[in-house]
Amino acid sequence: MDWQVKPIARVCAASGKELRAGDLVTCVVHKPVGGVIERSDVLKEHAASFKPEGMLLGRWKIGRAHV
Repeated sequence: MDWQVKPIARVCAASGKELRAGDLVTCVVHKPVGGVIERSDVLKEHAASFKPEGMLLGRWKIGRAHV
């Protein structure tokens, strides 16, 4: 299965708030049931409560976003 890694999002997947250079961001990779692999970028303050749809495949932190 091929998966193309996309650039960091412009908005937080949890809050809809615009991501700005310097924000602490967690990237969450997940696969919704019956769907394709997705990556969601979430601000640090929302990362612990963010529950992606389907199966969680991985997550990592970006120290400082460069958007």
